[in-house]
Amino acid sequence: MQTTTRVNFTLPWDLYSDLKDQVSTRQRSRFVAMAVGKQLKLRKRKVSYADALRKFTGVLGVRSRPGWENMENIVNWVNEGRAATNRDYSYIPYAKPKKER
Repeated sequence: MQTTTRVNFTLPWDLYSDLKDQVSTRQRSRFVAMAVGKQLKLRKRKVSYADALRKFTGVLGVRSRPGWENMENIVNWVNEGRAATNRDYSYIPYAKPKKER
């Protein structure tokens, strides 16, 4: 049973040049395989995260949370939370300006 296979792909010249400069000839295949494996693992995790979000959609309705009945109440709730952290969010158009001391 074959455990590896030969592939042919293209790279931008600057990327290939950096690869050639930093990774020895005999290590390049393993390096590229590790990089591809890492990216595929990240991509799989993103898909599974998206699936989890789809499953969660609709579980918590906006109206089921006290204080989230309408946009004005939501903005007040957000501003109260921000005030509790004592940070300045005045650059956000709907945020209340920070009180002067």
